[in-house]
Amino acid sequence: MFGNLLKNCPDFKPYPLTAAVTPPYAETQWNIVLAITFAKPGRYDLHRVKIFYSTNGHRGWQYQNLNTTMIISTPRRGAKPQFTGCPP
Repeated sequence: MFGNLLKNCPDFKPYPLTAAVTPPYAETQWNIVLAITFAKPGRYDLHRVKIFYSTNGHRGWQYQNLNTTMIISTPRRGAKPQFTGCPP
């Protein structure tokens, strides 16, 4: 999914991470949305990324395999933002 989720999906209501309590290594129906800002146009290969987080006052990190490529281009003058759809 690409674009401004909150602007383009008015029915989507995000929940704070405190609302998601799942035991370690358990499966869940929750989806995580990562917001990424690209500083300039280019090709970005996101393979193994390191995600930093804080929980219960403790800082931590973990690797996540995204295995995706983002191609960012400069928009044409007057072009509108693209959006690929709302979550189900």
